[in-house]
Amino acid sequence: MRKVALGGFVCALLLSFTTPAAAARPSVEDTLPAPGLYCVERVAMPDLVNVIDAKWSPDAQMLAVVRFERRPSGGPAGYIEDEVLELLDMKTKQLRSLGSIEYGRPAWSPSGHYLAYWGNKADFLE
Repeated sequence: MRKVALGGFVCALLLSFTTPAAAARPSVEDTLPAPGLYCVERVAMPDLVNVIDAKWSPDAQMLAVVRFERRPSGGPAGYIEDEVLELLDMKTKQLRSLGSIEYGRPAWSPSGHYLAYWGNKADFLE
């Protein structure tokens, strides 16, 4: 019985030392943003389906998008999937295809004037 009474007394003392102002102050952990992606601005853009990779240009004016595109074929699946690279201009909302690529993963130059990527094997054949 004494332990229960003493426990209640200790809790009452601890609560009495916390002022209302201190209790209302957020902790450092509460003020830090949670890890992850955030939407900072919504913009209208064309529907992009089957996207597997996307890279922003350094100035955020262009978005390089890698996606799968299905073409009909006479094979067992009835279609062939190609990886295609497209550029989305964020000002005009126009999508420009750069054609089939291999291995995805485009990379912008620091200036944003160049985009490096592996072209399709057919591009290297004479």
